[in-house]
Amino acid sequence: MIQINESPVELLIDVCNLCNFHCSFCPNGDEELLKSVNRQRGVMEYNLFKKIIDDVSKFKERVEVIHLYKDGEPFLNKDLGKMITYVKSKDITNSVRTTSNGSLINRDRAIELIESGLDMIRISVEHISDEKYKEVTGTDTKYETIKNNVSFLYEENKRRKKDLVIEAKILDTGLSEDELNKF
Repeated sequence: MIQINESPVELLIDVCNLCNFHCSFCPNGDEELLKSVNRQRGVMEYNLFKKIIDDVSKFKERVEVIHLYKDGEPFLNKDLGKMITYVKSKDITNSVRTTSNGSLINRDRAIELIESGLDMIRISVEHISDEKYKEVTGTDTKYETIKNNVSFLYEENKRRKKDLVIEAKILDTGLSEDELNKF
């Protein structure tokens, strides 16, 4: 058995570097840029993920935080809930976290997320109006969809008496005071 003496404080595992948004501020939404650096894109397979976690379990000390996110939308990976459950079962970290644009957190995925043992999720809200959402994300995603998804996640987490921390953030892209208050 390999014994590794030093453990990382935080570990980012990009379980999916694809995104269903094409945000104007994000390099991941710039197809030409990604082609120019020859970046491969895809969804991490569950067996590779397990190998990474098994390797991390060989560290001498626990990893403070494991982020299941870097550049893409983690909910595009159908195994996200299973991945979180696997990390939690190995007891190698103090916190498992992810970040999402919130668009794919439907009821089933929300429940899966809560029950997997995820410790924290950050939702990136891109705007509070449909027009600006389209301008920023390059999609027809509606603000109400994001709001409803996050509301369901919050209420279901509370109903199940779980400890999932849910944060929402928004970039200030010239938001008016009324728009900030609505957020």
